[in-house]
Amino acid sequence: MYWLGITIWTYLVFVLQSAFASHLAIAGYAPQLVIAGLVLIVAHIAGRQGIFLAAIWGLISDCQTDGRIGLHLCCFVSLMFVTQQMHAWWKSSSPVKPGALAATFVFAHGIASVCFVRLLDGQPPEVSVVCVQAAGSALFTGLFVSGAVLAARFVVPRTPADVVGAAPTVSNKWHMLTE
Repeated sequence: MYWLGITIWTYLVFVLQSAFASHLAIAGYAPQLVIAGLVLIVAHIAGRQGIFLAAIWGLISDCQTDGRIGLHLCCFVSLMFVTQQMHAWWKSSSPVKPGALAATFVFAHGIASVCFVRLLDGQPPEVSVVCVQAAGSALFTGLFVSGAVLAARFVVPRTPADVVGAAPTVSNKWHMLTE
């Protein structure tokens, strides 16, 4: 059942990216829904399974583009590894955390993928143009992810056990040690 949910999530994210992301564009900058979906699902998958899922998503993303095979695979695997390390290090439950991670990774992925392809084609990349395009998409994706996390928190109520750093319940009954 667990992998069925991941399969449905994968299908949903890639359908949304290929069918609707271009229609969501603001000022020519479309959100990177695949990276956003990967950042959102990393909280539920840890270790090698997460890296394996990122490799599958990278391969699917590579197959959907007309570029070289392997570029998205390497970027998504490294993204998943860094995100897993960030989740272990940054114990915040703020909706800003996934949005900041998504924005950072979209920015890095946008610059790395365009520069890498241009260099392999023998052309020097125009770094300023690439940075502006990557920054617009990264900002939009980060806001989109933070909004989605915030909306999900309104729909799915959180229990006190879900809150990071919640104090354990303490019994207020006193017992004599001699009884």
